[in-house]
Amino acid sequence: MLGGDERKEEPSTQGVSGKPIGKFRVDSVLRVFTRPVLIGEVLEGTVYPGCKLKGRGTGKIVRMEQERREVEFAASGDRVALMLENGMSVEEGDVLEIYP
Repeated sequence: MLGGDERKEEPSTQGVSGKPIGKFRVDSVLRVFTRPVLIGEVLEGTVYPGCKLKGRGTGKIVRMEQERREVEFAASGDRVALMLENGMSVEEGDVLEIYP
């Protein structure tokens, strides 16, 4: 084969399957203890704890807050804080896909 084995680096999709159920725009990224917390707006669909986020990596939502109160879900147009189970590469302005 000419050119050898050329593979493009794809974002990690570990644990993410099916079609996205929504989108989330990141306005700011904080750290609480060792966990990342994403503050932003649900652009489409519904998000709830247990959902996975996909951008340049993946992360699982373990807790959600809206106006400093824990909530069970958020819908399109809601501004929320999402605490993730693990770190993922995220920057302000990123739009992440939401998976069940």
